[in-house]
Amino acid sequence: LRKGPEVKVGESLSGETSWTNEAVEACSEGAMLEVYNWCVFPNSYLSGYSAGNYSYDTLKEAQNACRQRSDCGGVTDEPYNGGRYTLRKGPEVKVGESLSGETSWSKCNVGAEVAAEAYSWCEYYDSYLSGYSAGNYSYDTLKEAQNACRQRSDCGGVTDEPYNGGRYTLRKGPEVKVGESLSGETSWSKCNVGAEVAAEAYSWCEYYDSYLSGYSAGNYSYDTLKEAQNACRQRSDCGGVTDEPYNGGRYTLRKGPEVKVGESLSGETSWSKCNVGPEVAAEAYSWCEYYDSYLSGYSAGNYSYDT
Repeated sequence: LRKGPEVKVGESLSGETSWTNEAVEACSEGAMLEVYNWCVFPNSYLSGYSAGNYSYDTLKEAQNACRQRSDCGGVTDEPYNGGRYTLRKGPEVKVGESLSGETSWSKCNVGAEVAAEAYSWCEYYDSYLSGYSAGNYSYDTLKEAQNACRQRSDCGGVTDEPYNGGRYTLRKGPEVKVGESLSGETSWSKCNVGAEVAAEAYSWCEYYDSYLSGYSAGNYSYDTLKEAQNACRQRSDCGGVTDEPYNGGRYTLRKGPEVKVGESLSGETSWSKCNVGPEVAAEAYSWCEYYDSYLSGYSAGNYSYDT
């Protein structure tokens, strides 16, 4: 634990990483953009190596170096060269044009058109889209299926089929049959993050050492968080999910709706249905991350933790 509150961004010579517990809106603009200004593109590359040293062992090292180079438009990994990460001039990203499985990261503003393209998938458990797209519609990986779907005018999304070897299939849709799959399918649809459909997919706030009071009526115990959250969405008397490490780690539907934040003495974790963005969500996800950075001065008392 560090006093700070100033983060010495980029000034750590020993590879330290720091997190500050500000509300997301309170992170300085420079810090937020610095931390989150990479758009990822599967099966894509940028042309031309940057001058000088352009090869790094980790993505973090490559991105840190790229930020400081005027001739670096992004990073491309090379799975055919030991998975090294290389600085590339670009600045254009050859989206979907890599024949060797390269992935690229470009410096961009989150929210720009290019970012929307990179992060425009909403996920739905126990859901499907109707009808296969024309031509080849079956892929081994989600990444391949989503890349293909982007290029198809008759593809509204991707549905996996656990009953067919877990293959990923291109579906016409465009409507997602949310929660209507009886065979455990999961679907991804092309959508704008922030739209109503996205809120449904990403509306869980997490609270450590916390619980909600009272079990929901009927069956309230599930083996996985996914099953519990899916069930909770469909219950009018369910305000959230609380796991019970003292009962085999089961996930239980709770009435709530108030979350007793930090009041669990038995190590429970809870998830509540909430709209990402309000104060309660900011509390759950309010850590801004800074590479090669530190805060000055240890906090009083115990300041060292294992996790």
